[in-house]
Amino acid sequence: MRVALIGMAGIGKSTWAGRLERKGFLRLDCDRMIAGRLSRELAGAGDLIAALGSWMGLPWEAGYEERAAQYQRLEASVMEEILGSLAAGGTGDDVVVDTTGSVIYLADEMLADLAERCVVVHLTAPPEVRRRLLEAYLVRPGPVLWHGMFLPEPGEALDEAVARCYERLLEDRERRYTRWAGVSLPHSLHRRELADADAFLEVLRYRGSGLEF
Repeated sequence: MRVALIGMAGIGKSTWAGRLERKGFLRLDCDRMIAGRLSRELAGAGDLIAALGSWMGLPWEAGYEERAAQYQRLEASVMEEILGSLAAGGTGDDVVVDTTGSVIYLADEMLADLAERCVVVHLTAPPEVRRRLLEAYLVRPGPVLWHGMFLPEPGEALDEAVARCYERLLEDRERRYTRWAGVSLPHSLHRRELADADAFLEVLRYRGSGLEF
């Protein structure tokens, strides 16, 4: 089975990718592949997400837009490489693509190709979970493509602007993930009820049966 995990940063994509990897799946980690193309030093960082977040910076900092654009170009290049490998059969039968939170900003044609070659699994995040993701981001900013959605209001403090705009960003992303998902797993299911990789795969095998999750 070829699986592509989509969803917000911190929602559990890497957790499930790791479990599937231990099950024998080939894991294609997009963030790590992007970091490897940025620099050897960044690719070897102990905390990869923190290192990427520090490199990209915050949306009001000088150079952020240029670095965000570079990250997006690298993300497209990485996905093109992954799709090429999937098409050529060089990845084997069992693959998990651990995507970034910003994967849904790639070209529609690329996302359609991913959906054709993989079971695209959306790990959903209800409003109360998105609030926790916001709190986590404020403590430990990761690499975020704001996609034009960081829009401070006149006189608004930066921390207030980040909190308000990040919430809007997550709402918008959740809609975009839903569009490309072959299977959307409720948070209670993917976070608590599915005990291991076998249970996860069993749910995916019944994706076409009309089963309601």
